Amino acid sequence: MNVLLITICVVVGLLLLLITLLSHRKKSRLSSLHFPGASGVANSPLCPEGTVLIGGELWRARSTDYSSIELASHIKVVGSQEHLLIVEKR
Repeated sequence: MNVLLITICVVVGLLLLLITLLSHRKKSRLSSLHFPGASGVANSPLCPEGTVLIGGELWRARSTDYSSIELASHIKVVGSQEHLLIVEKR
């Protein structure tokens, strides 16, 4: 009985680990970075770079004119460069 219980626990643990690893590797639905006009919130101060929250996902971002954008400011995506969003304060 103890061996069966241990085996079940190990299998369940491995399945949970696999699900966790696969979910972290999943590409974002916004990964193409083709979403100008999307709205979000500054998750950290942008001086001129920081992070923004868009659609429940965290992205690296830079202000359009390299100016500072305060924490929790509403932003709008105006473009992108590789994996960096270009945003302006709303």
